[in-house]
Parts: sequence; C-alpha cells; structure tokens
Amino acid sequence: MQFLLTFNIPKFIINSALSYAYYETCTESNFGELGEVIGSGVITNTSEEKKYQLVVNEELQATSSGAAVYYYVVLEYPNYEESQNIDIGGSFDGEVSIEIINEKQTTKEVDTVLGTLTVNLEKPDFSKTAKASCSDTSVCEATVGLYEETTSKGTTYYYRGDVENNYLEFADKYWRIIRINEDGSVRVIYSGDKATVDAAGKETVLANGYNDRNTQYTIIQESVYNRLYDQSEYVGFKYTLNEQHGQNTDSSILNTLQSWYTSSGLSEYSKYISKSAGFCNDRNTASYDSWVSTGTRFDYAAYERLETNKNPSFSCTSTDIIVEPVGLITADEHAYI
Repeated sequence: MQFLLTFNIPKFIINSALSYAYYETCTESNFGELGEVIGSGVITNTSEEKKYQLVVNEELQATSSGAAVYYYVVLEYPNYEESQNIDIGGSFDGEVSIEIINEKQTTKEVDTVLGTLTVNLEKPDFSKTAKASCSDTSVCEATVGLYEETTSKGTTYYYRGDVENNYLEFADKYWRIIRINEDGSVRVIYSGDKATVDAAGKETVLANGYNDRNTQYTIIQESVYNRLYDQSEYVGFKYTLNEQHGQNTDSSILNTLQSWYTSSGLSEYSKYISKSAGFCNDRNTASYDSWVSTGTRFDYAAYERLETNKNPSFSCTSTDIIVEPVGLITADEHAYI
C-alpha cells in the first residue's frame, strides 16, 4: 500500500523578520526518541489555506497483527541572527491527513526559500550522463531538473543536468544554485562579478557557461589545496596532525577563500549566510581500507562511492563538517549534477 501524508494549514504567520520555518517528518518505533528523518521542507507565511506534502510514495506492508506506525511533524525556526523573541508564545493550527494512492507520483510541489518548485521523485542513474534528451540510454538518461535526496539531516533538493534556471544574484555577484540544503538554506557556487558579467553581456555569458577564451568569470584566484602534501592529514580542508578528522589548522585553500570572503565584500552580507549548513570534508576511508598518516596507500570512501559503486552521497559525519561561510563543493556534489 502506498500513501501520501499531507499537512494542511489554514494560516501560518511568523511575526519576526523571518518569513518561514522548517519542518521535519520523523518516524518513531517507540516513545523514547524521534526516529529517522524521512522528509523536510519549508513552511512560508500564508494568510490562506495551504497544503504541504510531507511524505510522498511511502509504502507500508499490511500485517495480520495490525502493527502501528507513528509519524511526527517537527517545526523549528532557522538559526539566523535576527531576534525571534516576538514569536515567543505564538501558535498555529493544522491537520495531518493520509491519502491512499494507486499510482506512484513522479513529481511533487515543495515550498522553499526560492518559492514553490517542482521536484522529480525518480532517482537518477549516476553511472550515466544527464541530458535533456538521450538517444543512447546505455550512456545517458533524460534526468534534467530538480531532484530530492534524503540524508541523516533531512531532505535536500539538488539540480541535475543542463539546467538553465538555477542562477541568482547576491551581494553584487552571480551564483549558480547547486542545491537546497537540509536546513532550507541554498548552496551556491560563484559565477562571476555582476559588473564584469553584465559588461560582457549577461545572456552571452550564461549561454557559454560563464567562461570564454579571454575571461574566466568563475575564477577568484589560483591556489594550492595545501602547501604540505606528504601526510594524509593534508587532505583536510582543516586538519590536525596525527588525526584523521582533525580541524585545528586551516588549509592553504581555506586561507585563500577566507581572504576573498573579506576582500570581495561578501562578509558584509554575513547575516544572510547560513551558520549551520557547513561544508563536507569526508575523510573516511573505503570499507576495505584503514587510515594511516604516512607510508601506506589507501582509498577514501568517496573513491569507493563514485568509482566503484557509482552512488554519490550528500551525507557527512559530524567530525567532517567544516563550519565556514565559504568553502568547496565535494566530488559527490559534482557527481549529482
């Protein structure tokens, strides 16, 4: 049996400067603590009735004993700098309903900080190239658009393939949207200074992927990743000697990014930048290897995921999340897009 879990809210108004709150849908196998996060999203201000699809295409197996399954909807405000004291003591009402569906849905509508977006629910084959149209399905597939992935932190929505409507302007710069993070913030990659791109002709620059032979709009500066390279610790965006997951010392590339963050004026917009999303620097090893500082070659988990299994992941262990306002995208994020 497949069903659709819907949250129907007559009215939802947040009084502070924030215009939305996050929700998570969790299962619970006992009454001790909340279980796995199976969906998440954003609830925006609305003075009219609105429906949110919390869980889509969920499958339950009927049993003769009639076992109970519990779902909990958890609401939380985003972790931003603005005061939220005005919302203390606020309230809202709503109704959670379950609808049995006969046909599996292939898309759904979700509310995000970017507005209401259509999300594809089919999982892409990451061993193939995403194209708008595909004539040889052995090497490519028509998976272009916005897709979703559930991680231990919630649901993230990512753009895949040659998408043309995932650009935005922020802090006098152009950016391309990679994905909407589990906390509702938007992960973007730098796509050029606004004045420079506009002077060159924005539509032309967009059409050729922001680069031409004379100007490379997306490059801020060349930098080595780490000037030191003879120990495993130096793969760290931050690292600590003799530790696999240390974060005591900044890498060379992080120092470069931090300097650009200040000199470019981006730091002046810090209150709009997520303090919780962070950047993943996965230093776990492949399942068949063990970590050593020097002397032995080994594979990292990303190699096993991407080269062997062709199955990227947005999940990241807490010891490898680097909390900085600027960072680098991962090989996994590149594989998704």
